[in-house]
Amino acid sequence: MSQTTRPKVIFFDLDGTLFDDYHSLQCAIAEARHTVRIPDTMSDGELAATYLKARDTTYSVLRNAELREGELRLNRIYKFFSLIGLKDYTDDELQAFDATYKEAYRSSNRATTGTIETLTKLKEMGYNIGIITNASAVSQQDKIDRIGIAHLIDGLFASYELGWAKPDPQIYHYALHEFNITPEMLEGEGKTYMVGDDFRCDVRGAWDAGLDPIVYAPPCAEPVPGPPWTSLPVIYEDMTQLLGIIADEEALERARDGDEGEDEDEGKDEGKGWGWGFRCSIL
Repeated sequence: MSQTTRPKVIFFDLDGTLFDDYHSLQCAIAEARHTVRIPDTMSDGELAATYLKARDTTYSVLRNAELREGELRLNRIYKFFSLIGLKDYTDDELQAFDATYKEAYRSSNRATTGTIETLTKLKEMGYNIGIITNASAVSQQDKIDRIGIAHLIDGLFASYELGWAKPDPQIYHYALHEFNITPEMLEGEGKTYMVGDDFRCDVRGAWDAGLDPIVYAPPCAEPVPGPPWTSLPVIYEDMTQLLGIIADEEALERARDGDEGEDEDEGKDEGKGWGWGFRCSIL
């Protein structure tokens, strides 16, 4: 293997990408709402969206190593109740909501559509598969085991243990180093993909770190911002579409390799989609 030939590795986000987090969240909210006096006028969908906001706003607390998982969940529930205007509840109701939510969430864990088939095929194609996630390794490994993909994963990189969270480039650089991918390799031929549903963490974060992002955009995902991001490859709902994206990119690489003799510089500019110079200009 030459100095600039990179290993075949593809990285994924977990929650909302390989793991159908939104499905479990909806199932959990549908069950837990009956433990407290939430008005019937609020739909399960509205409650799920609000719980997502509560979870996002309390994520920074996870960086505090002294806070236990149970305490973190209670902080999220406090915030959720506040956002929906629920003030009249007892400690027993709070604990009941927490216990019901946790059980319903875990029991409904599943992989996103096409994920197991896609990861299996990627392994057959010689790819190593890594997960980069903003959470604890313990909680995420439990999800990986539950959705049946543990045997397909070669590396789990969790922010809680590492001390860096997406979109910080350092967590990406650490994962790349663990798979023996150097900065020089990122400037050479080939691509190292990061697949995720969160624009700030998975798409922009990966791009800033030198990876090639692919957007996973199920119906519940936020829309991708405008140009130049709209030219990125997008997976809509079914993860098996990733295989077609990779096949198309490999075909383009082969075509560019064939044209390099005629115009080597032009071929290199096209090799990164927008080109490395354009990457710098949009930061």
